[in-house]
Amino acid sequence: IFIVLAKVLWGFSIHAPRGPAGIEEELDTSDLAYEPGMMTVPKRYKLRFIPVNEERERVIKEEWASAKREGFYLGDVKVDEQGMVA
Repeated sequence: IFIVLAKVLWGFSIHAPRGPAGIEEELDTSDLAYEPGMMTVPKRYKLRFIPVNEERERVIKEEWASAKREGFYLGDVKVDEQGMVA
């Protein structure tokens, strides 16, 4: 999970969604933004992921195309678009 999170933060700037007027909405980070109960679980929310710059967007698109074309490995298990490959 750490590697995935690091790549997301490397490649994208994360912003609140825009409302109908095109103005960025404020995200609720109060106690009301979480489900009640013993577990601290946020309620559903929306975000926008915007590439940091054109170079990083290019790298992300190239890596995505390569993963779709060739698959990738999670540990010693090969994975493609459909899931694990036998």
